[in-house]
Amino acid sequence: MNYIVFDLEFNMFFKFKEGDLANPEMKNEIIQIGAVKLNEALETIGRFDLIIKPVVYRRMNPYVKRKTNINTSMVVQGTPFGKAIESFYSWVGEGSVLCSWGHDDILALRDNCLFFGFNALSFDKFLNIQQIYMKYGDLPKQPSLESAVEGLEIEVSTPFHDALSDASYTAEIFRKIFN
Repeated sequence: MNYIVFDLEFNMFFKFKEGDLANPEMKNEIIQIGAVKLNEALETIGRFDLIIKPVVYRRMNPYVKRKTNINTSMVVQGTPFGKAIESFYSWVGEGSVLCSWGHDDILALRDNCLFFGFNALSFDKFLNIQQIYMKYGDLPKQPSLESAVEGLEIEVSTPFHDALSDASYTAEIFRKIFN
């Protein structure tokens, strides 16, 4: 059994001009999937990182662009969602446990899969690392990934708000609280 610690970055609606409307069926469109595959000993055995070409919100929301450093020219060259999700599912493999920081990413993954007509990965094997960290630290409210990294004294070597970086930090938190 492997653990797939994943993170997503999304683009969302922004009113660039009068008359622009959000798509009510697509709140957050995935533009990056980052993941770290851990074996049962929690050793890293693989990494996954893809930029996805959006079709609903093609122009980057300025806030998202500023936070992620992902720009419109990058996503235009990205992998179409269908190919990206098939590649991700293949990489995940059978019997893996999905893990993320919070529940937003698993819900966005499900919603994007349904929107684009793909089956979502099984949710019966899912770990919310943020929730586990809250119990570990007896915390009353949800901490940010950054504050958990700081609290566990994990070295910050790559920027936050990059899907692979955030997945890597989440995997390191997972290791620290389970070892």
